[in-house]
Amino acid sequence: MLSNIYIYYFILLLATLCAALPEEVKKCHFGDEKCIIDSMNYVIKHFPKGIPEIGLKPIDVVDIGDLRLLETDKAGATWIGVNLTKQVNYGFENATITAVAGFEKDPTIKHLTISGHIPTLVHKGLFDVSGRMWLVAMNLSGESTSEFRNMRFTLKLKVAIEFRNNKRYLKIYKLVPIVKLDRWVLWMEDLFTENSDLTILINRTFNESWLEPIDVVDIGDARLLETDQSGPIWIRVKLTKQVNYGFENTTITKVEGFEKDPTISHLTISGRIPSLVHKEFQNMRFTLKLKSTIEFRNNKRYLKIYELVPSVQTDRWILWMDDLFKENSDLTIMVNRIFNEGWVEVWNEWESPILETFAGVFLGMIKDIFDRISYDDMFLPSI
Repeated sequence: MLSNIYIYYFILLLATLCAALPEEVKKCHFGDEKCIIDSMNYVIKHFPKGIPEIGLKPIDVVDIGDLRLLETDKAGATWIGVNLTKQVNYGFENATITAVAGFEKDPTIKHLTISGHIPTLVHKGLFDVSGRMWLVAMNLSGESTSEFRNMRFTLKLKVAIEFRNNKRYLKIYKLVPIVKLDRWVLWMEDLFTENSDLTILINRTFNESWLEPIDVVDIGDARLLETDQSGPIWIRVKLTKQVNYGFENTTITKVEGFEKDPTISHLTISGRIPSLVHKEFQNMRFTLKLKSTIEFRNNKRYLKIYELVPSVQTDRWILWMDDLFKENSDLTIMVNRIFNEGWVEVWNEWESPILETFAGVFLGMIKDIFDRISYDDMFLPSI
């Protein structure tokens, strides 16, 4: 978006060097940077409506074409696509050019550079957002207004010379804008048409944290979820210092495969736990499928487990994350509430890493028993 804006603006500035300019605009010698700055600023201040005679369009209202602003990978749990349409910018007529470089007789020797500042640049347009952020599906549209305050910019351009009718014309093949702001204020109207409170909350959170993205969840070391960080929207979830309560209330409901030769088929253990508190899993039913081999020590057989695959069903998962957004308790409450209302979708998304955690818990509980007690000593002698 910025590149499109500044290419247009650069064309405006170069027009000040054109021979067809009105007589009151001072022409400059090659390399006379002060003169070039003064002439550019004169055109900006005195011709905000443009100069039709040389094809210079108005700068007080600058239209920009439709833009696909953002599109992240849809393979993960969090993705977003943002389209901007009917974009209009106001405020270029208040710009002040502060420095230029490279406008020599041969402008291809080095980069052309134009620096300046704009007190306030206002960007208006329509937005269309589709995507998914964690468990929240988004299909949003509305009107947005951005205000960029005290914008300082530098445009770095690479150019080539093109000859037409025995005259030299400047051809731009690369423009790199560098921009610094004191403040960016954004308001997205009707972001959630059926929930004005959420619209206000998201806009307020954005404007409180406009300088850097919100780190949605970061709670420790054990990696539960991580999406691609190359885009502006991503999520990383870690768990640390994990403690589970409730295994002592487990009831085993079914076992299979504990034959004299346990390696013939899988070993299977099924059961249920009324309430397992990690946060809280209510009425959890589990099945553990184990692959094992026999290890001989001191002429006895010991069961060695080399794979454990758990499957889990639960009637309800309740989770509460305290201080999720330390400086915004309303947003913490909102995200926790959304999570618990849509827990099934979160479970489906996170099931694989959660089951890996359970596999480690279950394996740790039974592995030591099998290591210390020989398999045959667990059963009555064969008749």
